[in-house]
Amino acid sequence: MELQANVDGESKLRIRKFFEKQDAREYIRAFVSKQLTAGKIDETPQMPSLFTPMSTKPKPNPLQTEDDAPLVPSLRIDLLKGAAFSEFEGFNTKATLCFDLDVFGKRHRFDGITACLCPTLGKVITAPLPDKLEVLPKYNRPIRIVVSTTSPEVQFLGLASFEWRKVLNEGHLEGQIDIIGMQNEIVGVINYEMKLRGISKEINYPMFKEVLELQLKQEGIDSVDSERQFAINLRSWWRELTQLIDDKKLVINANEIGTGKTSIFSFITPMHARDLVSIGHCLRFAHLHNDLKAPINASFIPNWAAIASRCAGEREKLNILVSLLRGYGLRAFVVVGKPRCFAVSLSSSTLCFDIRSGKFGTAVPKGIENIMYIYNEEILLANLCPSEAKIDWDIDNPLKWKALKAPEEFLHPIPATIKYDVEHINEELLESKVKQIIEAHRQSVGLKTKWNTELQPLMLPIIDSYEHEKLTGSTLGVHTFASEAIQKKIKPYHAIRAAPASTNSANPGMIFKALTRTKCGLEIMGSHDDDASFVLIVRCYKYPSGIVSTWALIAIDSVTPLHNSKK
Repeated sequence: MELQANVDGESKLRIRKFFEKQDAREYIRAFVSKQLTAGKIDETPQMPSLFTPMSTKPKPNPLQTEDDAPLVPSLRIDLLKGAAFSEFEGFNTKATLCFDLDVFGKRHRFDGITACLCPTLGKVITAPLPDKLEVLPKYNRPIRIVVSTTSPEVQFLGLASFEWRKVLNEGHLEGQIDIIGMQNEIVGVINYEMKLRGISKEINYPMFKEVLELQLKQEGIDSVDSERQFAINLRSWWRELTQLIDDKKLVINANEIGTGKTSIFSFITPMHARDLVSIGHCLRFAHLHNDLKAPINASFIPNWAAIASRCAGEREKLNILVSLLRGYGLRAFVVVGKPRCFAVSLSSSTLCFDIRSGKFGTAVPKGIENIMYIYNEEILLANLCPSEAKIDWDIDNPLKWKALKAPEEFLHPIPATIKYDVEHINEELLESKVKQIIEAHRQSVGLKTKWNTELQPLMLPIIDSYEHEKLTGSTLGVHTFASEAIQKKIKPYHAIRAAPASTNSANPGMIFKALTRTKCGLEIMGSHDDDASFVLIVRCYKYPSGIVSTWALIAIDSVTPLHNSKK
């Protein structure tokens, strides 16, 4: 007759560890002897646990400090100070640093920190932990940090991802976090301190350390096995691909495909945001990120770092866009072609997304010579006919596309955290500041500026249509109706000239700079007609994670050039 008992895996692990240190026969003999001599059959030996008995604490003092008050189980992170930010040694520009941390899926952003060689942080983060502390060794979501700056020369500085579970060894951890830049160089260091807070039991740290070591060892074994299997599949896939096609135009960089957790499939992390309700919103969100200023052959940065710093290169923007489309269930891919890349959705119909222009439609973006391969988080497909002028998007056809499945990861890529809260923007105040800049600019060359308040309401539908046309990918036809109303308001022999400009900033100086980048805008602001009146309208459209689309329209009501020449 066998004795069967339901024992979970963690209990089996503790029992095995215990009997590795104790002799089983001697332990049972001593236990029986103790029971017979003491006569207390209700006493049972205490097995080693991840926790030790809670010590008796004195009653709380009414005058106790906040640090002594009872807390929920949490992890306290103190960001003390930075060091070795050599990028800002002797930096004269008044730039500020921004630290964006993702702690267990919740983002914490600290900005306004003066950029210098050794910035002072002094920030504290408290992150709640699971109630069942036994699962902490398996709570393998790393803490991620992105450092960016408002400097016009440098925007994205670097990122870091570190293992927080080391704090389980002693309940307290001090150290440094190396911030890694675009060329895998250390661009700065952050000194930190971590503590476990609000634990109702005293943790048996030696046992926690042993369990954590076993967990990390198992994760390493799984990672090696996954990379080995993917390398075998990749070698077989490449051998078959070279047999199917002999076209020099098909160039696939093995370093770009990568292996394991750094493979090309990890660039796509399906996600969604509440305010991005259409494919147009997803495209605008990705397109409006600041252009990433990086050296040639720099490493790609992951989605979470691009969104947190609001800086992304062309490929990073495509990865964000496809991740959003995948999060909404679309069959979307990043298309790698020459001379540039784009995105495609093959769900109900074929839609191509040009991230550079921010437009989408059924046709392939202009200037694309050939397409080498497409990919998302599940599969990579090489184009077997890269020389054909017309692309066959039947990716299920093995005669047209050669498929390579993504490796089976033991740790799935963590999607980016997109914050929904957006700061309030006072458009009237922003418009007033831009007007002041224009007035000062014209006054510096001896010109006066008169603003027209009657035409402004009539031009509001025009500027509002610009963003909506970007979102829908079609023309709304607002200009025709608005022009008729404007013609009734202006004086005889007068005409309206207008110049729209767009930017992803709500800074008055950046809006003025966007207006000067258009030839028509420069001509309007440089008009010498003393009888002319000007119209300025500024509209801001907010997106998640602090992304903003700003449209500015400057117009002039002046005598027509034909009538002026007759004089």
